[in-house]
Amino acid sequence: AARAETGGLRAPPGTAAASGPLDSLSPSKFFTPTCSLSNTADLAFALKGGLAASSCDLMVNGFAWPGVQTSIWTTVLVAQATQGAIVQKALLRLVGAAAGGLLGVLAIVSVMPNLENLTSFLVVVAIGSGCAGWLSTGSTRIAYAGLQIGLAFALTIGDAPGPTTSMVAARGRVLGVLLGNVVAAVVYLGFGSGRAREAMGKSMAATLRALSTLVRVGTSGAERPELTPTRGHRWNVYQNLLTTLRLHDEASYEPGSTLPETLAARDAVLRLVGDAQGLLLTILSLVRHRLDIDLHDAATPDADGDRI
Repeated sequence: AARAETGGLRAPPGTAAASGPLDSLSPSKFFTPTCSLSNTADLAFALKGGLAASSCDLMVNGFAWPGVQTSIWTTVLVAQATQGAIVQKALLRLVGAAAGGLLGVLAIVSVMPNLENLTSFLVVVAIGSGCAGWLSTGSTRIAYAGLQIGLAFALTIGDAPGPTTSMVAARGRVLGVLLGNVVAAVVYLGFGSGRAREAMGKSMAATLRALSTLVRVGTSGAERPELTPTRGHRWNVYQNLLTTLRLHDEASYEPGSTLPETLAARDAVLRLVGDAQGLLLTILSLVRHRLDIDLHDAATPDADGDRI
């Protein structure tokens, strides 16, 4: 049964049979390979994040305005690997905080003075939370905005233990998010950050390399060591394709995204992704057929010493 599940292949001595040779996993270590002092790119990114958060903390204490403490967390939450991702996250956070604060202000002005018990208050909370949750279940383009709407709405009407008519919390949250976005833009973009349009080309190249590795599965020696990769071969292809599509969307938020050459490059990458998906299905069919044949057992010597 084990041989049937693995396509008739023998597992290496001392190892358990995997569920599938294309998805074999090796024991992972506690630290990833990027956790190293030689990884200067990530270290520089961490230093920029610390500088942005420290700058906002200094301004919050210098102005003695605790209401804008959300600026500190904003600089950390909008920290992304590319310029397009930073702009996208900052816009979603700002729009979500503004919409949630406005929703809370409307509740305070129109409903809160007439609330008499906990039941009526919970009805208001349920309506606002339902709107935020509905947006949060959307695609990655709007889901984060839904989360911010829920947080801003909760802070606006739930800032005090009881009915409130104060709009200070809504004002402080929106201004804090705006301040954090400005500081993040100055630090992350001013000190240099990668562009999604350049990274998506590298990600597409990594996808093609992963496909070339996948198509060679089962073609080497008798032990076939390539059947036990660090991660599954298919997993590598899927992740590279998803990364390319994500970078394709993030590139639309970067400066110069409407230039003809930039649009042409994005369209070309999108066509390559479609071709790679079709090629992946073909390669998987080919490799599965190859692994179903046990060449090791077929090449057994006969009575004369010849191979059958």
